[in-house]
Amino acid sequence: QEDWRVTPAGLELVRARVKGTGPGMEPPPEARLVDGWFQWRPQRPPMQEVVLGNSGAAGEWRLCHDGTCRTLSEIVGHPIGANVTKMSICEQQEK
Repeated sequence: QEDWRVTPAGLELVRARVKGTGPGMEPPPEARLVDGWFQWRPQRPPMQEVVLGNSGAAGEWRLCHDGTCRTLSEIVGHPIGANVTKMSICEQQEK
């Protein structure tokens, strides 16, 4: 799981956590075990876009906001399948 924040500089990764370990899921040395999750604050600059890969074998990405979680397929209104999805900040439209 990852927590992201929208900032003027881009998408900022605020916190990451994993429950258990496996190939590609090893927590870094600074991670701390909290309530069964290894948690840490990644040190990386904000990004203009985040690429979400979806193999179809590990389940679908879910995005959560204000306590509500939805799969990417639910958000876009059709099955995503094993495709790449790019996440970026949208320009706000004036009303």
